[in-house]
Amino acid sequence: MIKAYSYGLKRKAMLLDDVEFARLSSFNPLQEIKHYMKRHGVSLREAQLNAHKELRAFAEYKAMTGEALSHITQIGWIRASRYGRLCPKCGKPFRTPRAKLCDECGIALPSGEVAGPLRS
Repeated sequence: MIKAYSYGLKRKAMLLDDVEFARLSSFNPLQEIKHYMKRHGVSLREAQLNAHKELRAFAEYKAMTGEALSHITQIGWIRASRYGRLCPKCGKPFRTPRAKLCDECGIALPSGEVAGPLRS
């Protein structure tokens, strides 16, 4: 786990390594959304907005980090391997491990160099 800026959440959050993230994925949040829709007789949009109170993946993330998520799409933004290392100038992660330029502050890496993975 590493506390870093998440572009999808637009805030700092606890980002999970691949092993930790696999624990959340094992709950199959999309399947849980479908069950929520059936149980409550609601639309997909309504389920996406309200199901976070019942999803096991959300409960597991909160148990692991002490932080809460509020929408199904946020799950994808807490995976650390999605991001590149921290920028030496602004301290935010590069958007991807293959990034050559920091989207936040504009610093360019030396020719031929890429950000590489985010590490704790």
